[in-house]
Amino acid sequence: MVLPSLRLPRFSQKSRKIEKPPARSAETAKKAAPAKKAEPVKKVAPAKKAEPVKAEAPAAEKPERKRIERYHISQDPKDKKWRLFLAGSDKVIKKFDTQLQAYGYAQNLSDNNDRGIVVHSKKGKIRKM
Repeated sequence: MVLPSLRLPRFSQKSRKIEKPPARSAETAKKAAPAKKAEPVKKVAPAKKAEPVKAEAPAAEKPERKRIERYHISQDPKDKKWRLFLAGSDKVIKKFDTQLQAYGYAQNLSDNNDRGIVVHSKKGKIRKM
């Protein structure tokens, strides 16, 4: 069973008035339900801007986000080994021959310490979070 497509009124960008849908053929007019008359669109006047409040209200304090610490795995350009380090730290935790070994070790650490893992490609772009 093929359903007839609905032809909804479209708004033109220039006039912002409702345009009438294109005329229907005799077959689709019989199959479609009787159309309801559209109510005229009422124009609403723009709201007036409120005057700025002179008394300074205390700023609402935003709840601080808990920063998630992450382990990063990237390739050391000097010796071409994969290094594992904590974000924001210069200290390397451990070096590995393959990225897979580094990822396995990082998974174990992240599970124990509730931290995330970020894996970088050889070029330094983020590959996986």
